[in-house]
Amino acid sequence: MRPLDAKGESRQSRRDFLMTAGAAASGLVLAPALLS
Repeated sequence: MRPLDAKGESRQSRRDFLMTAGAAASGLVLAPALLS
């Protein structure tokens, strides 16, 4: 793989990871409120 492509993919993966982590955190925060 090319270094430039690797950088682009790592940056995109990091963005996807942050979005996933944010969604998971929101789910963990909202789940108790919805269940209670």
